Amino acid sequence: MVKRLPPLSALRPFEAAARLESFSRAAEELHLTHGAISRQVRALEQHVGCELFTRHGKRVALTPSGRAFADRVRAALHEITQAAEAAGTTRRENRLTVSVLPSFASRWLMPRLIRFMEAHPDIEVSVVATTALANFTTDDVDIAIRFGRGPYPPHVCEAFLEDEWFPVAGPKIKPPREPRDMLRMRLIREDHDYWDDWFMLAGVALDRPLVGGPNFNDA
Repeated sequence: MVKRLPPLSALRPFEAAARLESFSRAAEELHLTHGAISRQVRALEQHVGCELFTRHGKRVALTPSGRAFADRVRAALHEITQAAEAAGTTRRENRLTVSVLPSFASRWLMPRLIRFMEAHPDIEVSVVATTALANFTTDDVDIAIRFGRGPYPPHVCEAFLEDEWFPVAGPKIKPPREPRDMLRMRLIREDHDYWDDWFMLAGVALDRPLVGGPNFNDA
C-alpha cells in the first residue's frame, strides 16, 4: 500500500518557518505572505495529525513533534538536492544560473546579456526570473541579484548599483506640496512595503497608520 505523501509545496515554507521560528521572516525569505505560510503549515499539521507549532499571538515555537519533523524535512530536502546533483541534472561546469527579479531581468540584465555571451561563448547562461529569494542550499542557482541593503551572511555580497526612490501618481491627482501631505493619500503597497522607509528618508514621522490602498505582491 502506497502511503499518502504530505503536501510537497508546503515543505519549503515549513522548513523556513521552523528554521527561523517566525512565519513573518519565512514569508520574507520566500517572498510569500504571512497568511500563505500559515496556510501551508496548517495543511501539514492536518496531514500529520498533530500541531507542529505552538502559537502565542504573533510568536510561534516548534513543538517537540514539529522539531523532529523539521529535522527530517531539512535532511530530506538536502538529500534531494544532492541526488539531483549526482545525477547531473542540475549543474554543468559551463552553465551559469542567475536568479533575478523579473523587472531587473527585462530592463537591465537582458540588454547586457548578449555582450557577456559574445565574450564567453563557452558559458551557457540560464536566467531564473522570480521574486522569491534564492536558496543556495536547495535551488540550482549560482548568482542572485536582489534589491536590498545587505549584508546577507553567510553569502558573499557585492553592491553594484544604487536605486532612487520617488513616488509617482496619475495625471489627475493633485501633487502634494510636501511629503507629509501624502499621509492622507491612498498609496499602492506591496508585500514588502517600502513606504515606511521612504517617509523616514523624507523626514516624515509616521504618527498615524498609512491610508489603506491596494496591495500587490510585486509593485
